[in-house]
This record gives sequence, structure tokens and C-alpha cells, in this order.
Amino acid sequence: MQKEFLALVNQNKNMMYHALKTYGASLNEDDLIQDILLGAWQNFKTFKNNSKFSTWFYAVCRNICIDRTRRKKAQPLIVPITNDIAESIAYKTDIYEKIKQGMRYEAVIGNLPIEEQQIVFMYLDGLSFKEIEAQTGIDGNTLRTRISRIKKRLMLRYGK
Repeated sequence: MQKEFLALVNQNKNMMYHALKTYGASLNEDDLIQDILLGAWQNFKTFKNNSKFSTWFYAVCRNICIDRTRRKKAQPLIVPITNDIAESIAYKTDIYEKIKQGMRYEAVIGNLPIEEQQIVFMYLDGLSFKEIEAQTGIDGNTLRTRISRIKKRLMLRYGK
């Protein structure tokens, strides 16, 4: 069981690092990795293959990061948008141009409620709607509508 767990974690370690950067940027990375691996290992027996391991593992990583951030009562997450994130935005509009010109994360996504930020990050990370639905508990149609409305709000606020 331990070898299986380590193999699965190794296959999905990028998701852990993404969660670290997204939800735990203000925390000590080494401590957070240790907390994530310990938490995932302790809860591995609860993984029932109802979803992909990657979906379950990302949810564990995200929840531990959010929990640790709340415990420390950290300031809101402020991360500059990198070219990788900017290029991964699916709609290439004026928002994309403003991001390329150096607009910071907090000005574009940081003003959204935390739940919407999480949805946007999962969407930009390439998770399928089913995976986002499994992690957030939001119905698929509702999720698609929310993403569409978020895009429209961002277009109105930062677009043309």
C-alpha cells in the first residue's frame, strides 16, 4: 500500500506544487509539503476510487493549504501573474494583453471571492469540469454557468 501511495503521489506531484503556489504561497513550503504528504497518507485509506486519485489528491492538497493559511491568518494571497498563467488563459482578449503588460494577480483574479478564485485556478490548471465538480461539489451545469459569468465579469471590469 505504501509503494502504491508513493507511486501515485509521484505521478501527481505537480498538482501538489500547484496547490502550494496557489493556496499556500504565504507559508513555509517545506513544512506544507510535509503536512500534505502526512495528511494524504493518513487519509489514503479513505480513497475509494470513486474519482481519480489526482482529483482526490488535489483536494487534499488544496484543503490542507487553505487550512494552514487560515490558521496563520495570513494576508490575502498576492501572486504576480507569470507568463505561464497568462498564456494558459483560454480567452485571448484585452485581459490577456493587460496581464502581459504586468497587471498583477490581485487586480484580475484577487478581487473575486475565494470560492471563485479556486474555480478559476482549477479551470486554468486544466482540470475537467467533472474534476472541478467533484472537488467543489458544484453541479456541472451550475459550474459552467459560474465560469461563464466569471469570464464576463472579468471582461467587463478589465476588458474593452
